[in-house]
Amino acid sequence: MARNDEDLLEKKLKQLPQFRDDQSKEELYQKISRQVERESPRNKIRRQWLVPTMASAFGIVLLVLIVKGSFIDMQYSQEESSSGMEESALSDEANMKRSTKDELITGEQELNQSLDKSSKEDSTVLMKALNSKAAYDNNANVAFIPVAALTNSAQYIVPISIVDPTSTKKEVLGEYYNSINAKIKEFGNSSVAIEEELGISLFPFEGITFNLNQDEQVVQLSFDEGYQMPGGSSIQGLFDPILSIMFSPQNIKQAILTNVKEGQLGNMGVIEEIQLDPLNNYAYKIYRPKSNMGYEYLVPTQKVDTLDEAFAQMRISEPEFEVYASIPEETDLHVTTEKEQISFSFSNASIFGNDQTTLDMIDSLLLTAKSFGYRTVRFELPFEKLGPYNLTKAIEVPDGANPFILK
Repeated sequence: MARNDEDLLEKKLKQLPQFRDDQSKEELYQKISRQVERESPRNKIRRQWLVPTMASAFGIVLLVLIVKGSFIDMQYSQEESSSGMEESALSDEANMKRSTKDELITGEQELNQSLDKSSKEDSTVLMKALNSKAAYDNNANVAFIPVAALTNSAQYIVPISIVDPTSTKKEVLGEYYNSINAKIKEFGNSSVAIEEELGISLFPFEGITFNLNQDEQVVQLSFDEGYQMPGGSSIQGLFDPILSIMFSPQNIKQAILTNVKEGQLGNMGVIEEIQLDPLNNYAYKIYRPKSNMGYEYLVPTQKVDTLDEAFAQMRISEPEFEVYASIPEETDLHVTTEKEQISFSFSNASIFGNDQTTLDMIDSLLLTAKSFGYRTVRFELPFEKLGPYNLTKAIEVPDGANPFILK
């Protein structure tokens, strides 16, 4: 630096304001010492340690956070996994329940189908087991023999159709008519009275011999010398209609009586012939006796003038004679006729089912229709089949009633 410059600097320094320090030398020394102490290497080392320590602490905190986060994630993952397992378990359980439910539904459906099939089979068996009291002579190779007995009160005739699958009518007709009561007894227990076993009484045919001449449409009755018709107007009054029931189906028009003596026929006196006419205009009801075998029969009861009177009678029970209505009282019956066909419909058809009561009504209406000269009958019912009948078609009237089928 040049001299001139030094002089100029000195001059300027002198122009600066003056400062006065009243501190002692000792005070000044202590301050300087403290300052030096602050800036000593020890303090520098301490500050240098503090920086990595803070970094480490931050790292530790960060590590803790990371570990904690990882733990949380792991815990969440475990929870999620557990939840997933639970959901899977629940799903599996739901699937199992659904599967079980499906199996139950399937099983129930199969059971229902099985029950339905069983029900149909049982229904078929039941329908087959229903006892039709109408009889048909529609097989030339099977003997069909109309005979008759009495109710236990002897109030009404019980028509019986003996059916013998082992013989033809031509082969056995005479034999059967000459052993009527013996043949009927074959259907009961020989050690038990017929009245108790079958619920019917036998007409006194023993001592009468029958001889049919179908060419001349005549049956001859020959009476044994010791024959005696039981007393009482009821039995004697049924003699003519019994002969009609038995022989009219064979196209027999007349019965000729031979060897009849005074008093043998009771109040009937001595007669030589009886005109045999079909039983016309009769109302058929159910005879339900207290028999061991539980037999029931359809019987012609009152002779009437019109169908309406017949239907009215068929609704009336006569418990004193063990005879009961064949048409349920609540039946709302409608009738239409066309030539030889009669049709029955019912406003309350829903009351009828595939049961014996309905079948008895149908049988009784068929037999009653026959007694009024009709050849076919139609029924309007809420089912197509009942017992032996196809209800969708016209049904031919029966040839007889109460079949007894020989085994």
